[in-house]
Amino acid sequence: MQLFTKIDTANDGNTTHKVRASVTAVRGAFGYAWYVGSAGSERLEAITTINSVELSSLAGTGQLASALPLSDYSK
Repeated sequence: MQLFTKIDTANDGNTTHKVRASVTAVRGAFGYAWYVGSAGSERLEAITTINSVELSSLAGTGQLASALPLSDYSK
């Protein structure tokens, strides 16, 4: 799992901000899960088949990352 540092939204009155993120591609990966939120309260925001995402709005209703199993059974 790769984590990003904190990203602050500009306080400039513009309502069309976007977040673009990418990670190093994982050979054989079928998809990438993207979580957004404060540390400890990250929620699933998108699933992509490529190693990048662009978010222009957040639903904030996805599964909490803290609710995921601690073990990786995907191998």
